[in-house]
Amino acid sequence: MAVTAESLWVAHDSEVVSIPLIEVQRVRVRRADRLAGRVMGHSAIVGLASAVALTAACAQVEDASCVAVLPVGFLSMMLWGALSTSSVEASSTFELGAGDWEALRLYARFPQGFPDGFPRRGLTPTIERRRPAHRSRRGE
Repeated sequence: MAVTAESLWVAHDSEVVSIPLIEVQRVRVRRADRLAGRVMGHSAIVGLASAVALTAACAQVEDASCVAVLPVGFLSMMLWGALSTSSVEASSTFELGAGDWEALRLYARFPQGFPDGFPRRGLTPTIERRRPAHRSRRGE
């Protein structure tokens, strides 16, 4: 959340805690969350759509054996998705060693530390979630 000259402030178990920088050896920063699942989901959708289209195209050819087109097309796209997942995950996470706190400020919510008078205790991190609109069966 914040980096000051003496402390690193992080969200931990529904509260914000301060860790003295002299006690921190390294920090792992995660720029994006769950990219691997998104890549694999995209690979599955594109793979299935491509395989269905290739199967339909193959079916237009006389005397063509199209039995393997759907599974091979889908599985090949899933293979490429699995291979790209490792590079996507690796690029979304990096580590900073002790003393490299200026680089860490780029990813902090408060890069210059908390503003003067800002309450450092009793803060709770909030995750903004979209909630579905509540609909009553009676139309109320």
